[in-house]
Amino acid sequence: LHGKTQDTQVKATYEQGDLQPTETQKKVERLVFGILSNYHYRKIPVNDSLSSKIFDAYIKNLDPNKVFFLAADVAEMEKYRLTIDEQLNMGDLTSAFQMYNRYQKRMLERYAYIDQLMKQPVEFTSDETYQPDREKAQWAETAEELNNYWRKDLKRQLLDWKIGGKADTTAIRELKERYARSAKYMARTRSEDVFQVFMNAYTESIDPHTSYMIPKAAQEFNK
Repeated sequence: LHGKTQDTQVKATYEQGDLQPTETQKKVERLVFGILSNYHYRKIPVNDSLSSKIFDAYIKNLDPNKVFFLAADVAEMEKYRLTIDEQLNMGDLTSAFQMYNRYQKRMLERYAYIDQLMKQPVEFTSDETYQPDREKAQWAETAEELNNYWRKDLKRQLLDWKIGGKADTTAIRELKERYARSAKYMARTRSEDVFQVFMNAYTESIDPHTSYMIPKAAQEFNK
């Protein structure tokens, strides 16, 4: 497509339970690619620069606060940074789904940790610091580092509710229910949801005012 000679086809390797793109989504992606490449008012070159922009946007859409991915995950996914442009032209969604499946795995790991953590008494006497603003944070190097953040964030939520007058038992129960709902929602994610997140990273990288909606989301939007 751009004079590159390397093989940009990413080998599709999925584990049991992983989400995978459908043939219809591959066809739709190529259709959207053709429309944006040829008819959008902004003629953005489809090259490594756009590929890198889409990669960063997709990572940010998935994990904006850097509380799920590990540094090793992001480093491993760097192999996709400069190949997304060619993959878009071929209707290849493998990279998008590989990245999402890693994200889903990490998210479920964190929810499992929270579930175990809330079965233990919460200690409020330690002198600790907590930084809720993660915009400039580095990716965590280890699961233990992420666990430490989540432990403090859980404590912060409970303290907020205690200050508001909510009983400890009520706060714990409601937090458990909140995270259980989040885990259930994640378990119900379908390939079309992944497709929408990735396509939005693509369209917004071309034009912040352009977005892609799957039919279900479009119907909700038009109500």
